[in-house]
Amino acid sequence: MIVDPDFPDHWKTRLLVELLGGDELAPLYLIRLWAHCQNRRASTFENLPPLALKALCRYPGLPAALESALADAGFVRRENQTLTVVGWEDYNATLVANWENGRRGGRPPKPKSPPPPEAPEKPMDNPPETHGLSMGNPRLTHGEPIREDRIGEDKIRFTNREIERETACAGIRRPSLDESKSAAANLGIPPDKADEWWHAREASEWLKGVAGGGTTPVGSNWQADLKTYALRAGPPSSIGRSSVSDGKKGPARKPLTKLPWE
Repeated sequence: MIVDPDFPDHWKTRLLVELLGGDELAPLYLIRLWAHCQNRRASTFENLPPLALKALCRYPGLPAALESALADAGFVRRENQTLTVVGWEDYNATLVANWENGRRGGRPPKPKSPPPPEAPEKPMDNPPETHGLSMGNPRLTHGEPIREDRIGEDKIRFTNREIERETACAGIRRPSLDESKSAAANLGIPPDKADEWWHAREASEWLKGVAGGGTTPVGSNWQADLKTYALRAGPPSSIGRSSVSDGKKGPARKPLTKLPWE
């Protein structure tokens, strides 16, 4: 219950004092009436006769005189058997609202406001000073170094030599055996030399060098490689021998600088 500090000197309170013949206890009569309203949680009372109002306020005079003075000062209003304490609920609206909320299970929750949007992350600026520690190196996670030859056992591992050969062999023009023999015939090279050259190059994956010892591709000018191979391999069996007389071989010839059939 709210009672203002100037309640004893308020004009309505002083009017009640005058209506009761100068009774300075009139403010106490009002306070007892308001306390009854708070205890009963109501400001309207049915079947409250003037005699009951007199006993409630502890007024020593006549019951009709008290109710008449309260009504003339604007504190109560009667309609038949119902007595209303005027303005009490309006003046104690907060207290009445708490009673209503209590009957409904408590104060209604406040409406939830949507959360504020998150601010976008700002990129971290470069620190003005470094602390001497590397920020990018990971901590040691293995007790022993990782072996390069065991990156993946389910993958094919190539040596440096094999990688070079794979790169060199890419895009090589590989003639067929019949094509090689036909070109050898045009160059005057015996078919057996062409056959020997073709199989040697096939075994070396068409890389120069005897038995595939090199890593340089034969290339598109394979006819020149065939000619060079025939020159290094020596003349055919029908060439390079002197005429045989009396079943004896002639003296050995010197190494040739070009094919004898050219």
